[in-house]
Amino acid sequence: MNRSLGIITTAAALACAPAFADDFSDGLTAIQQEWAVANYQTTDDSRSDAFAALVEHAAAFRAQHPARVEALAWEGIVLSTYAGEVGAMSAMKYAKAARAALEQAEKLDATALAG
Repeated sequence: MNRSLGIITTAAALACAPAFADDFSDGLTAIQQEWAVANYQTTDDSRSDAFAALVEHAAAFRAQHPARVEALAWEGIVLSTYAGEVGAMSAMKYAKAARAALEQAEKLDATALAG
């Protein structure tokens, strides 16, 4: 009985694995696209607000996928870009957080995001 339950549980987990992979890929693509829109298509007046929302989104995504280096690296990219958008008093906090995230991502996998 326990063995059958274990086999069923394992089969169900394996069947769901592609859905989890797609969830991660879709989430990462959404962050990348939001970053591109905020960085290249948003007016100067609303760029800071767009990146502030993206900082929250990237942090939540990384929290959902703590074992994925790509999520950590993209959080660093978002924080770094946001640091360039905010005033000088706030920029250092975001720049330091970006550096920490990117250094940690590099330490975990130097080839993530193609190096």
